[in-house]
Amino acid sequence: MDQIREIAELVGDVLGHAAIGTCLHGSSVLGGLKPASDVDVLVVSRRRMGDRERQALLDGLRRAGARS
Repeated sequence: MDQIREIAELVGDVLGHAAIGTCLHGSSVLGGLKPASDVDVLVVSRRRMGDRERQALLDGLRRAGARS
């Protein structure tokens, strides 16, 4: 679950205190997660993300996915 920890840290780094929570959903919590499965993440924020924040999250998620 290092990838999940990395994603949570990424969200905190990009959104800071605006991030209320980062939650897993989908197959990862329903018991159907397989080695080639994607990881579904829901991020709750106190405000809308700006374009730079959105791009930083997307870039970070792509890097995390490429390492898995």
